[in-house]
Amino acid sequence: MEFLNHALMVAGPYLQRYGYAAVVFGLFIEGIGIPFPGLTILIAAALLAGRGEMSLPLVFVSAIGGALAGYNLGYRIGNFGGHRLLLRTRLVNRHHLRKLRRLYRRWGMPIVIIAPFFDGLRQLNGPVAGIIDMPWLRFALANAIGCIVWIGFWSIAAYTLSEHSMQALALADRFRPWLIATAIALFIALILYLVTRDRTKRP
Repeated sequence: MEFLNHALMVAGPYLQRYGYAAVVFGLFIEGIGIPFPGLTILIAAALLAGRGEMSLPLVFVSAIGGALAGYNLGYRIGNFGGHRLLLRTRLVNRHHLRKLRRLYRRWGMPIVIIAPFFDGLRQLNGPVAGIIDMPWLRFALANAIGCIVWIGFWSIAAYTLSEHSMQALALADRFRPWLIATAIALFIALILYLVTRDRTKRP
């Protein structure tokens, strides 16, 4: 709760000074894949809209514009050279990337749609889709759906439930470490599954 209050105190002055540009910038930076409090900025802007200091429709449009621009740039960066950089780290090999590509061919759109709701996955959404060569049109469509639902949920919830927003944000902040741990665990489990399956197929 203290961290969230501090984050909102930090975001508030920037929103009051730069307005909707701060919303665009925050969601854009996070969409590229850089850790940034985009969600905190979005919620703070919606709270200010609830107080009459900002316009909720403009907050929504600004957030959508920044997020889509950031995610698509992150996709392009990952698609341009991300797979080569990932292979150099030796965390995965080409066989594992082929497995991930097959996974995304089957489940790519649902993964991209729900990714904004999870810290970690939200920041990696665009770059990972680009790295595994997910078709851009499929990514763009799924990402647009996910962003509209995610941004709409948080902005409307913070705006309409202003009296209870702090309690709701405190609950979300309390569970954030668990969401991050779950995302990391799922990623590790996927890698272990691919490695184990590869070994069992060898004679």
